[in-house]
Amino acid sequence: MKLYEEIELLDNAISELLYGEEEPDQTALDNLMQARTDTITNGLESLCKIRARKQSEIDALRAESNRLSEKAERESKALLRLEQYIMSMLTRSGKKKITAGTFTVGTRTSSSVWVSPDFNNPEFMRTNSTTAPDKVAIKEALKAGRTIDGAYLVNKENLAVK
Repeated sequence: MKLYEEIELLDNAISELLYGEEEPDQTALDNLMQARTDTITNGLESLCKIRARKQSEIDALRAESNRLSEKAERESKALLRLEQYIMSMLTRSGKKKITAGTFTVGTRTSSSVWVSPDFNNPEFMRTNSTTAPDKVAIKEALKAGRTIDGAYLVNKENLAVK
């Protein structure tokens, strides 16, 4: 029987004893009241134990989540170092693309726009909820040969592994 049902049964028995046809037996009433108190106390203890187990589980899951986040960060850094090493080996080979077993290792050229923090050329600004440099428009203008104060193209070699 569930805690709520046990308490309800005891409450009904107490009500019948108090409001019944006969004069209530004080000993029986005291026994029922004590049983009700004991049932509530024991039930609360059980519920608190369940709560403590759940809190421990939550704490353990949060700790595991933090551990996994830290591990993912370490693995990301290790991957970056590995990719830098692969890039150095490709550069040493003097080739732009090498087939290595089932992998093709090569580079692709890309460019991005560096914009100074105080860039404020209205022609190349776009407005969302905040005003920010329009890097797409700046990139196109720079590629077309325009000189724009506070911005220049940055060419990079990015690793491509397929």
